[in-house]
Amino acid sequence: MGRQSVFFPVVMGVAVFGVALLLMGGAHGADAARDEEGPEAGERAVRLGVFNTRAVALAYGRSDEHDAEVDSKMAEYRRAQEAGDQERMRELERWGEEGQDRIHRQVFGDAPIPDILERMKDDLPGVAEKAGVDAIVGEVLHARAGAEVVDVTEEMAARWRPDEKTREMMRQVRETPPVEWESHGGRGGDALN
Repeated sequence: MGRQSVFFPVVMGVAVFGVALLLMGGAHGADAARDEEGPEAGERAVRLGVFNTRAVALAYGRSDEHDAEVDSKMAEYRRAQEAGDQERMRELERWGEEGQDRIHRQVFGDAPIPDILERMKDDLPGVAEKAGVDAIVGEVLHARAGAEVVDVTEEMAARWRPDEKTREMMRQVRETPPVEWESHGGRGGDALN
């Protein structure tokens, strides 16, 4: 995780705000306004899984999968450099800069994480089953009385097998409010290295 490159610094952070979608959402709030009426007699309460998108993005940003993608692009850049392919080098430089900016905004700010959710879409049914939830959604804006809201952040992050340091960083991210990106001069923190 200590790779150094002018064009592809290792991105250790990820943050997110997210889109509320059935089985593919991504926000971090679990507080919900509830109806006065609960489920009918004998009706099972609906269980909604929510997650902290910033923590999930962090787990991805520190994963072997992310590192492998960065390594692949760095190797491609070296090949383009050896071949004197200036155009491809510029494309890869932009890829690195944009990727670093995106993941920093996802971890430290409130940027959505559709790119990360897309990578894990096939895992979501298993996450829902393991957590015992009917749906995984973004922020719950309203739920009837008796509906249960369950945090599934750890289950979602498990896809990337976070180590203890990453899990601790995920806890810290969850306790820290997102930064306003412009007030940070377009830079996230390097605190997650």
